[in-house]
Amino acid sequence: ATLNEKNAPEILQFKQDVVDRLQGALSAQEEYEEALESDMSQELRRMVLSLENKRVRYLLKMYHRTRLQKIEKFAASIVADDQYKDRLSEGSLPELARQCSLHQGSYIP
Repeated sequence: ATLNEKNAPEILQFKQDVVDRLQGALSAQEEYEEALESDMSQELRRMVLSLENKRVRYLLKMYHRTRLQKIEKFAASIVADDQYKDRLSEGSLPELARQCSLHQGSYIP
């Protein structure tokens, strides 16, 4: 989903199910990693899990960052077309409203 969003010229449908599954898996992995902290014989496994968790967190942040950049860049187009507005997550709507108000304030005649 991250690479698709990054390479698409327009904002794509928000993948809520993918984000939720990744966040759930990440939470479970982090709990397992914490459980391994006390066992020194599992240090290598804990380090690998930690690295994998950081990678997944990075990909999730990149996905959200890319979507926010597109909202900032195409705010007027997204507001004008309901098809694009329907592709946003519930959390992205306040950012869209903020961007629109910023753009309206910058066009002083």
